Amino acid sequence: MKKFSRFWQSSRKAADRREKKLRVVAHDPGYAFRIRILVLLLLVGTGCAGFYLGTSFAWNELDVMRSELGSVTEENGSYKVELDTLRRRVAILERGNQISQQAAEEVRQELIRLREEKISLSRDIRFYQNIMNPELANQGVSVKSFELQPAGDSGRFQWKMTVVQNGKNHRFQKGRLLARLEGFRNGKKAGYDFAELTPEFNKGGEKLGFRYFQGIPGDGIWGSLKLPEGFEPERLDVTIQLSSPSKKVTKKSFDWFIEESE
Repeated sequence: MKKFSRFWQSSRKAADRREKKLRVVAHDPGYAFRIRILVLLLLVGTGCAGFYLGTSFAWNELDVMRSELGSVTEENGSYKVELDTLRRRVAILERGNQISQQAAEEVRQELIRLREEKISLSRDIRFYQNIMNPELANQGVSVKSFELQPAGDSGRFQWKMTVVQNGKNHRFQKGRLLARLEGFRNGKKAGYDFAELTPEFNKGGEKLGFRYFQGIPGDGIWGSLKLPEGFEPERLDVTIQLSSPSKKVTKKSFDWFIEESE
């Protein structure tokens, strides 16, 4: 009987331990609502704080940009002033260049006029020399004419000259004719052998062989001539070196663009 009683008690204790433990908690329906409100307030506060910080940063950046814009505007104003000054200088220089070109053209035209007057005076002098001393004018071999005419392009010309024997006794003449063009290049005196400027003229000079007259480069033939760039011719110096029937040297100069020499 005692054994059964102890067994019952131990079984009862084991059953008590297996029973669920229950806890009594006070009921509060507004707790969850308060939690939601608190979370919402936290979210709103965080958003406001972020908005405030972002706005403050944006205003700071805007102030910096306004300051930089003021500096750039000020520099732009100074650049405009400098640009206007440079434009005025350029206008003055361009005007000065135009005046210089105009003055240079006037000087060039004056030189052309003076050269034409010189040519006219030379013709008159030769004319009166022939009248006053015709025997001297009719003696020996000379270049009767040197003719030029433009060939289209600037600096290109056609040319020809005629060598004649003056006097009553026309003996067969032999010799050589040399020519050299004198002038200015870039403001300095310069000269070229005629053979350097035209292919129809021999480097050693043109051979002469005639009784009455001889055309160079040929009877009725025109030669071609190209002036060097920047070269302004003034005169053509011609030298006749006779070897037969007697040795004699004759020199003559022709003003540039003169077409005929008496």
